[in-house]
Order: sequence, then C-alpha cells, then structure tokens
Amino acid sequence: MPTTSTPAQSRCVNRAHRKLSQELGVPHHVAGEIHQLIKDQTREGPPNAEELERWKTLGMEHARQRFGGDADRLLEAAKRSIPEHIKKVLNETGLGNHPIVILRLLVEFWFGPYAIKLDPTDDLFVSSKDFTQRYLTVAAGPIGLDSSGYLGTGGMWRQTVIFGSGAIYRDATPEDAKIFDEIMNRVCFVPYPTK
Repeated sequence: MPTTSTPAQSRCVNRAHRKLSQELGVPHHVAGEIHQLIKDQTREGPPNAEELERWKTLGMEHARQRFGGDADRLLEAAKRSIPEHIKKVLNETGLGNHPIVILRLLVEFWFGPYAIKLDPTDDLFVSSKDFTQRYLTVAAGPIGLDSSGYLGTGGMWRQTVIFGSGAIYRDATPEDAKIFDEIMNRVCFVPYPTK
C-alpha cells in the first residue's frame, strides 16, 4: 500500500538530499537516488558477498562501456573526492559497489535537447575563487558554453554544454580534473545533414 509523506517529511527529505548533493557535488536528483539506495539498504541490511560481487561486476561493466580504458582511473579519482563520512556509509551498506553509485559519482553526462542548462548552477560561481566561460562556436555561430573554475576549497570544476547536452564535474583535484578534461575535450558536434 503506497504511503504519502507530510509536507514536514518532504522538507526533511529535501534537506537530506540537498546536504548529500552538496557533499558529493552531484545534482539534487542524483543525491535523491543515492539517498534512497542508502535508506533501502539500511532497512534491508548489508548485501551478501555474492550480491556485492554482482554489483561490483555490473558497475564496472557499465563504467567500462561508458568510459572505456579510462574507467578505472576515473573511478579512483571519484573515490578520492568522496568525503570520509559518506565513504563510511557506502562501505557499511555495500553501496560503494552498487552500479548506480559507481556511475553517478563519475563525470556526469547529460543527453537530450534540454537535459542540462547552459550556465552552471549559481553555487559553483559563488563558491569559486576564479572562473572562466567561453562560447563554443561553429561557422554559423555559438552552439554551446564551456565553463570552469577553481573553488575556494582548492578543487576544480567544469561544465561543457552543447545544445542542451553536456558533461560536468565538481570539486576535482588538479590530477583528477586532468583525467576528466581528457574526456570533455573530446566533445564534438555533428550537425544534421542538409538536403
């Protein structure tokens, strides 16, 4: 039987998602997915060894399909950026090996004509010591925006968007940013053929 939440419960869940979103440097809806997995796994208890191995295998298969030979390096970089208290929860619940968590903590890719806004969220600009933006153009004019900056924490961020699709990383070390940039620098736009 489905349950409905009160407005106070909804606000509490939203605060938890917002906090997790800020700590992990992921969008609110991604934090919601991870938060729900944590709640479910806490209620159900830790997975058995067989389930953990299945998650790890599936997660790495998905990561390698999406990122090829860079998957292992990217995953190590993502793991280094997770706060210790979040790592503890992911380890205790076994969710550090869950395929959704593995993919969500790597560089985010957004596809579709309105999947990601052209400008990064205000919090990235506000928390930055320095940032730059440049238009991505073709002969006909601008097609996107490449934004990047240095956070007050010392981390780096970048968001590259072309026609509503793009990629973003947040709070990366300079070494990790170099890895992520290798992927984002390969962005290309293939126009529809003209008649």
